[in-house]
Amino acid sequence: MAINEYNQQVKVFTLSRKLLKNAILVKQGDDSVTVAFQKTSRDEIREMLENDVVQNNVILLMTHNIKGMCYFHGQCTNVYSGNAPREINAVFTLMQKLETIQRRQDVKVKANYMNIKLSLPFRNMTDVPAELIDISAGGIMFACPSAMLMEKEIVIYHFSSTKISFDIKARILRIQDYLKKVDDTEEEIRCYGCCFEDLKPNEEYAIREFVYTLGLELNGKTQIIAFKNGIKFCGFHTYVTINGKVIRKLKNENKRAAKKKFRKMAELVKNNKLSREKFYESYYAWKNHISHGNCVKLGYEMDRYVSELLHKTEGEGK
Repeated sequence: MAINEYNQQVKVFTLSRKLLKNAILVKQGDDSVTVAFQKTSRDEIREMLENDVVQNNVILLMTHNIKGMCYFHGQCTNVYSGNAPREINAVFTLMQKLETIQRRQDVKVKANYMNIKLSLPFRNMTDVPAELIDISAGGIMFACPSAMLMEKEIVIYHFSSTKISFDIKARILRIQDYLKKVDDTEEEIRCYGCCFEDLKPNEEYAIREFVYTLGLELNGKTQIIAFKNGIKFCGFHTYVTINGKVIRKLKNENKRAAKKKFRKMAELVKNNKLSREKFYESYYAWKNHISHGNCVKLGYEMDRYVSELLHKTEGEGK
């Protein structure tokens, strides 16, 4: 490991991945790290290493802005007092890297058919026009109408942002057909999913920046509204009162839709096309949905409404 490669936060686990303590990274070497345990004592740390782990062997979780989450098998070789009161330092020899999890590797964003340029070394073609469908820090998906490509074929993506431009080698891993919406119609296009190869750290950082920039852009359906107006989501209108209380009410159109739905279902019960059990199964599912909001009064009102509907149905049936 290189100096200052990982972030300060470190988690210490047993070999069975049970969390022991959180720590702060103090020093890094090629094959060892020193971490600081805070608000503890040397005896407590030694007791933890003697009772909770096998022969001072632990798993260390350290994070890196580009690499992600890295798990190391480490062995404690020294414990001593740190610089601050009730701070204990421990030195761990890193024996093996067990696992690396790319935290944002699979987070991709739509690129809205951005025009890009590719080179196809296998075909000796350069500046091939293509459309970027989505991009992540791990790869891209693109459409290339002017060429029929193959799986495992290498392409060169000419990456360009407002800050930097460079070429990226990518390998095609999958080929699939994709429906592209054009105005009110859909057009089927052939798409290629690729993973990047041989990325340098500064290049990956630039791609991540670009991905985040695309992800933060507002699409056409996005609305910017005053906070006091609240938001409408999942059938509820959620807003905050002047006292800071969060209120979640079912939208009026959803109330009307529910009454209409149960009115029609009551008619089906009347005509013996639907059982009462199925009616109430649907009704109680709806009641469970509105229970996620401030809808107690609405629930009582709907209970009376449904009772009257079914009572009326019984009367007409006689």
